[in-house]
Amino acid sequence: MASGDTNDRIQDDDDENYTVPEQESNTQNFVTQFITSVAQIDIERDKNAQVAQDIINETEPLNNDCCNPIASDLKRIADEIDKSYGTEFENLVTKAITSKIICDAANGYRHFVEITASIFESGITLGRIYVLLMFGYRWIVRSLSVAAETFSVDVNPLQTIIGYLVRFLSSAGVQAFIASIGGWKAIMHSLSSKATIIFAALAGVFVFLAVIFNK
Repeated sequence: MASGDTNDRIQDDDDENYTVPEQESNTQNFVTQFITSVAQIDIERDKNAQVAQDIINETEPLNNDCCNPIASDLKRIADEIDKSYGTEFENLVTKAITSKIICDAANGYRHFVEITASIFESGITLGRIYVLLMFGYRWIVRSLSVAAETFSVDVNPLQTIIGYLVRFLSSAGVQAFIASIGGWKAIMHSLSSKATIIFAALAGVFVFLAVIFNK
């Protein structure tokens, strides 16, 4: 699978690195479909069920009907990632919550980029994109669970973290990779055939996350 020098791909949030509105819309569709798919898994497992239902209710207007056929594949991928790396996610999310990144309106996204760029240190792959999305979901769930005592009333953890994910995945570097494998729509229509590649790409991701959080 294509990858390369991450410094040439994952850049900061300069305007020139943003994609056209249609590409960003496709990215948001994919992100919200993944988030709602994982939320549905939590509901089926009776895990964080109320928070998961709240997430589905709030993200429902953002979902695009054309994404619905891939929901079962996204759920399967998300389920496998969660089963394999659930403990690691919880430990990392705890550190993210403690750092209160999403409360920093001026620098929050920049801190998010520092964290997520570490995931792609060895290049961009679909597996690492899915790990990023799962990390984002778990971060959302924990943030919503503690929002009342941790964040100000002006902070919406769900919208803030989804916004970070969409903005990061809409950057020119990530979009160049997505385009090289056919675009988001191509990914959406071939998830089953990519599952083995996706799972194989997960190795080592948490080493990068642990390093950045322990700095």
